[in-house]
Amino acid sequence: KEKKLVHKSQHTSKEEKGIANMYCLYNQGEEQKAFQQARVFLKSPNSERTIACSNLLLAYYFNKRAVIDSSLYYTRQALKFNTTVNDSLKNRLYTLSYNLLAINYKKKGLLQESKKWHIKGIQASQKYKETNLFYTHTHGLARIYSDLGDYEKALKLFKTCLAYKEDSEIILGSYINMGDIY
Repeated sequence: KEKKLVHKSQHTSKEEKGIANMYCLYNQGEEQKAFQQARVFLKSPNSERTIACSNLLLAYYFNKRAVIDSSLYYTRQALKFNTTVNDSLKNRLYTLSYNLLAINYKKKGLLQESKKWHIKGIQASQKYKETNLFYTHTHGLARIYSDLGDYEKALKLFKTCLAYKEDSEIILGSYINMGDIY
């Protein structure tokens, strides 16, 4: 199952349609077009929400290309401009950003920093009932514990992930990682 970046919004303003189109391009493999569109949004006078979403897309773009410092920069920018009044949309962007920070810090070998962001992501996703992001962060945290050699905590979290039937990738990954521990 291929993971997609999902932009959730109830609004249909011109800016929101532009954001949705940008994420659609990214998810359909037209990442360069999405990248260009995000850059245009950042150079234009737009709402802080549009700026935050554009920065987050750029963070994912650079993460995928292993340009970690750029990904971290754009993730921090997304958090800085995430001031929308809609709590669930604001929280979703925070939770996605926390996951990206955790992934990037793990790639840099900063496991404690990665762990911190996964924990924040778990807390945020629980608060707003973002189930898929809760399990994404839980699985990521389990992998960090495994990398740190804390196999007891890792196993507990991998077993928690087995309850999430919506994403076979998380379930399969949990079984594989549990097998590696045993």
